[in-house]
Amino acid sequence: MKKSFAITLAAMLSAALLIFSLLIGLTFSALFRQHTKTAAKETLKREAGIILSALSMEDETAPANQGQGMGRGRGHMAGSRGFLRNLDHITGIDAWLVDEQMQLITAAGQLRYQDLPTGAEDVVAKVLQGQEVFSEGFSGVTGTPSLTLGMPVTISGDTLGALLLHAPIQGLEESSRQGQRILLISLLVGLLLSLGLSLLLSRRVTAPIKKLEGTTARIAQGEYGIQTDIRRQDEIGSLAKAIDTLSTKLEQAREETNQTENLRREFMANVSHELKTPVTVLRGSLEALRDDVVTEPAQVKQYYSTMLSETGALEHLISDQLELSKLQSPEYFLSLSDWVFQEVLHDVVSGLEKMSKQGANIHMELPDSPVSVRADYARIRQMLLAVLSNALRYGGQDARVEITLRDAALSVRDNGPGISAMDLPHLFDRFYRGENARGQQEGSGLGLAIARQVADRHGISIKVNSAPGEGTEFVFHIGSIMI
Repeated sequence: MKKSFAITLAAMLSAALLIFSLLIGLTFSALFRQHTKTAAKETLKREAGIILSALSMEDETAPANQGQGMGRGRGHMAGSRGFLRNLDHITGIDAWLVDEQMQLITAAGQLRYQDLPTGAEDVVAKVLQGQEVFSEGFSGVTGTPSLTLGMPVTISGDTLGALLLHAPIQGLEESSRQGQRILLISLLVGLLLSLGLSLLLSRRVTAPIKKLEGTTARIAQGEYGIQTDIRRQDEIGSLAKAIDTLSTKLEQAREETNQTENLRREFMANVSHELKTPVTVLRGSLEALRDDVVTEPAQVKQYYSTMLSETGALEHLISDQLELSKLQSPEYFLSLSDWVFQEVLHDVVSGLEKMSKQGANIHMELPDSPVSVRADYARIRQMLLAVLSNALRYGGQDARVEITLRDAALSVRDNGPGISAMDLPHLFDRFYRGENARGQQEGSGLGLAIARQVADRHGISIKVNSAPGEGTEFVFHIGSIMI
């Protein structure tokens, strides 16, 4: 059975509040009881001080024939009973006196010292030694739970007896219980309110979590690109942002996968198309030779020449494809070295002029100061050779190429037929042939794709400016390899 996170969270909050309430209640009860006892003790001490003062004044005003102080005899102690009776009648204070002969004097006069509970003798002994003593051991004698304060009766510096002052603590206990009841009711009401608030809070917390759950479930089903639409500045907001980022990246990965698959299919179709013609020519030629369809020596030689030419085209295609695959491999490393950029330009142009039957019409405008670069010489030469060969090939008999090196930009401009806006985006695609290249059999269709890979591996950007009838310009930004 699936558990609700909202209910679980509310239960945990309620349990925490309940435990907190119990701790508060116990702490309050202990502190309140301690406070009431402390207050009672302070009250007893004040009352005892007043009684002792009254007893002292009574002793000072007593007739001379009665002697001095309580120690003059039991007559004076017996006279104190009237004072205690009046005190009990007027104020309700129950006070006892015990003299040095352990004679007990109370307002009622019905108790004897022998009637006192066990431990009373120790209390009286400590008081007669001049100490203030609190005790709850007289509750059995007073008939109600009480707190007793024992204080020495001192007159003219002499301790003549002990004053035992009793205060019932039943009222204090009742006050404590009443306080506990009020606290308990308050805690219960607070707990009920907090339970309702915890339910609301838990639902507010779990609402975005449920939304995240639904979004992740849809992503798991392949609905990439969807967003949670949760904007919060907390952990849930961070999680939602991470899920949104994941969804976006999965959508991008799917698009890249689809694009890669389309490229793979297109590549296989292009390779098949490029191989179909030479393979067909080779097969037809071989069958003609095998079946003695062609027997004249001149025709046989022509057939062999055609087969050799087609074999060379296949070799060129395979070589270019291997070069392109090598450049695209992340495990391939360039052979970097320091050299002057003008050297590679002269090298490429010299090679083209030697290979051209009618001579290559190439003009260069290079700076006098050497442009030092750090790059793979062979690959940069391969890149420039591919671009310059295309410029000469599609320019026809009157092809003219202008090379300009200025600052960090190399410009290669030709006077060819130009490239249409429709063909420009696909210029560096494998096996792509624009309108002006249709029917051209020279080249493998991979030259510019290889040139782009070489540029990308060196961090060189290529920009192509062209329009039909206006020629084409390749601009190479070589700042990334300059030193």
